[in-house]
Amino acid sequence: MTDSRPSEPLRSIHVGVGRRGKRHVQAAMESGYWRPVALVDVVPDYVTAARELTGLPEAVSFTTVEDAVGAVESDAVIVATPVTLHAAQILTALGADRHVLTEKCFTTSYADAVRCVAAADEHDRRLMVVQNARLQAPMRTLRRLVAEERYGPLGLYMMNFYKPRGLAYNMSPHMHLWQQGVHELDTILSVVQRPLRRVWGLSNNPAWSDWPSPCTFQAIAEYDGDVSGTYLGTSNARGPGFEFRLECAEAALIADRAAGEIQVRFGPHNQHDETVPLDKPDVHGIEDHPAAKAALAGEPATREHASLADVQIYRDFYEYIAEGKEPETTGRRNLETIAFVEAVQRSTELGRAVDISELGGAAS
Repeated sequence: MTDSRPSEPLRSIHVGVGRRGKRHVQAAMESGYWRPVALVDVVPDYVTAARELTGLPEAVSFTTVEDAVGAVESDAVIVATPVTLHAAQILTALGADRHVLTEKCFTTSYADAVRCVAAADEHDRRLMVVQNARLQAPMRTLRRLVAEERYGPLGLYMMNFYKPRGLAYNMSPHMHLWQQGVHELDTILSVVQRPLRRVWGLSNNPAWSDWPSPCTFQAIAEYDGDVSGTYLGTSNARGPGFEFRLECAEAALIADRAAGEIQVRFGPHNQHDETVPLDKPDVHGIEDHPAAKAALAGEPATREHASLADVQIYRDFYEYIAEGKEPETTGRRNLETIAFVEAVQRSTELGRAVDISELGGAAS
């Protein structure tokens, strides 16, 4: 199998190049589909490290999106800054007629997300959101099994997520909800594949937590077709843990976050277990990347290179722009995810269930 990457990559301006942003620069370069042409950050050390990685000169290093898009020709802007900055930076980039790839969460309000989608339509630009958790092999396999109804129709689910992060995120309201939980809620939507209708939520801090905004939330959700489920997660756990359990008509499907086979438990009248191997990842166009080779060989990837999910995202973003192939996580398609997150926050604040229709008709 040979690589099919383009001879002329598209040009990217990277906004936010420290921590997660640096991994974006690396993934863009390693994908073969993108060539970073400018760097934006307010932290000099982050810019210095990104310049060393890219070989870019100081002349294309900036502290604002406005300066970068005004000075450097590019095809797209990559946003990997603190979440409260996303909406304004996305709108600036779209207003400068650049395509945009933004880290999760897309924005920190449903109204802002709608405005960004409208701006992308107005300027005829492509807008895509990084939701890499849904690309993990167990989640892709569950998505297929649910769509096929291999074990009968889905009825309910339970997801438990425990992350011992050790320190708070960049300041934002309901920080676990918007900065980590958005990954899990997006993954749930990708597997359930039914329109979300109603949410009961509680976003809070445990009694012993010293985080400046909630590190934990719980959500009960209802979907079309009598499907419902519960999420409990925290970024301030004492130890790590994850389980995603789906109760289908004939069996329960149980998955870890990123590895291992899918456990299938039948019952109650014919109790027995089986396993389903994980689906192979979609590596078209990135076959020669080390993470793709490792995944196909069933071997663990290393941190030396970009993750497979990140490289897949940059391939998909390129194909969305160059070939019109719409990915799962366009800005418009991500509106339901942002609606889910905001519904949890609203339910917490109002002390009642929130219908998704209250947010102005979130698209499913």
